[in-house]
Amino acid sequence: MMSNGTYVAVKFSADTLLRLQNLQKRAKLNNPLPLEELHATICYSRNPIHVVPKVGNKVIAVHGFVENLATRDGNAVVLRLDSPYLVERHNQLKKLGATHDFPDYLPHISLSYDDKSTEEFRLDVLIEMTHEYVEELKDFL
Repeated sequence: MMSNGTYVAVKFSADTLLRLQNLQKRAKLNNPLPLEELHATICYSRNPIHVVPKVGNKVIAVHGFVENLATRDGNAVVLRLDSPYLVERHNQLKKLGATHDFPDYLPHISLSYDDKSTEEFRLDVLIEMTHEYVEELKDFL
């Protein structure tokens, strides 16, 4: 039996995408994600919720940390964000009934799903969202 859930994420301004592309180069990634795939997940809920997506440019972070992250399939390289906005939005969606499979919500942008950075580093980086998007999840029991 399929169960529907809700996925919510943000997309970024053109200037932010250029900064993220420069980060991918600085991290010397062999398999960087294409710019059109870059996003920050707010909610991956196995429980369906009603979400009105936020629209409009908003700075959501100014500090981050590039790090290697072990995954089930190997290693990902992410930009962890110091983002009170994303944390608050995640918590708002949980109050609406969203579930979360991990002990903590860690705002981040995956720069590559199958790679390893030559270095991990903290940096000041302006991250500006343009809009949220919402998708229905149908891929789990």
